[in-house]
Amino acid sequence: MSNFPRIFQTCKPRPDVEAGTTRDEQFAADLAQVVNGTAAKEYTDPAAFFAHTYPTRGLKQLLKAVCQCICGVAGAVASIIRLHTQYGGGKTHGLIAVTHAVRGMQGVENVAEFVDPELLPKGKVRVAAIDGENSNPADGLTLEGDLRAYSLWGELAYRLARVEGYRRVQEADRKKEILTIINCRR
Repeated sequence: MSNFPRIFQTCKPRPDVEAGTTRDEQFAADLAQVVNGTAAKEYTDPAAFFAHTYPTRGLKQLLKAVCQCICGVAGAVASIIRLHTQYGGGKTHGLIAVTHAVRGMQGVENVAEFVDPELLPKGKVRVAAIDGENSNPADGLTLEGDLRAYSLWGELAYRLARVEGYRRVQEADRKKEILTIINCRR
């Protein structure tokens, strides 16, 4: 037997955990639902989300890098960031934190624990999330009405600029030529 206290001697579970009212699906974070505003309050409300989030070094570095890039800070990292974690390592949680950060972290009292408040974007930032599990390149993904995307790029165009955005790439998306268009514009 060690001299160290057991976890239940030093930590007290939240009331909802003790009462048994917490459901497993509450912990299944879904980035697309957060972006679209359809996720549970624990994920869609920035104050609630950050109240249950510990500011790890990795999370703080991610938020700083993304906010610097969006704000055009000189010397910011590349606009593509690869998250290196295993399954269950916090990628989705980090991306939800980024979503709230670029939207201004409304209602979060301890912003500075996560990112320099001066780095938060001052204007509106459009955020798009694509759920690869729901994509269907063969039959297309219904966006709205009879509008369907056949590639991730078609869906991304729609998520960023709705119907007008999709119409810009629609022909190439339907022909599945979108990668050719993107590669030619480099």
